[in-house]
Amino acid sequence: MSVTGTPAVVSVSISSSLNSFRTLKRYARGLTIAEFKCKLELVVGSPASCMELELYTPDDKFVMKLDRDEALLGSYPVDEGCRIHVIDHSGATIGEYEDVSKVEKFQIADSEYDKRADTARSFMKRSHLGQYNKEEMLKKESELEQKLVEEKALAEAISLGARCEVRGSRAGRRKRGGSPGPLLAGRNPPRLPLFPQCTDPEWEGPLE
Repeated sequence: MSVTGTPAVVSVSISSSLNSFRTLKRYARGLTIAEFKCKLELVVGSPASCMELELYTPDDKFVMKLDRDEALLGSYPVDEGCRIHVIDHSGATIGEYEDVSKVEKFQIADSEYDKRADTARSFMKRSHLGQYNKEEMLKKESELEQKLVEEKALAEAISLGARCEVRGSRAGRRKRGGSPGPLLAGRNPPRLPLFPQCTDPEWEGPLE
């Protein structure tokens, strides 16, 4: 059903006496107020039977109450940008539907989770992915160790005081040995180049 002479759908802001936020929604003007309240249950959390609706202009001036359940939403002066405020009479407290700490959560022991066959962990085990691929993990560890050995060898091959090229075509002198910072095992952290470019924060600066 549509209302003659007006758009079939209207965008309105929904607020509630139970919540601190507003929600922008689009609704058909052909809905009855009773049907409209049922849709608002999913938005504000109040039961439809416990709602009292108030209509406000876009600049928050009170217009009237939407108090006839059999009337169409479009029969009221509901325009684009208007606000419809839901007053809850169920006895719920303010913010009750926003406090997620009160929501009962599903919890399961790790040992029980490990027994289930429909979990991501079970899939990764069956497919030998990630940490459950021992060969791949050993390969990555071996590659990391090899990189550490190569970096150490490169660092030791450069003597203190040796000239090195710095980004920007400026020359400096090496001040200390060692790798450019700790490497995190099992990860791929950013690495500073050791040779032939020198980016050590302790370099002396350009030679005069």
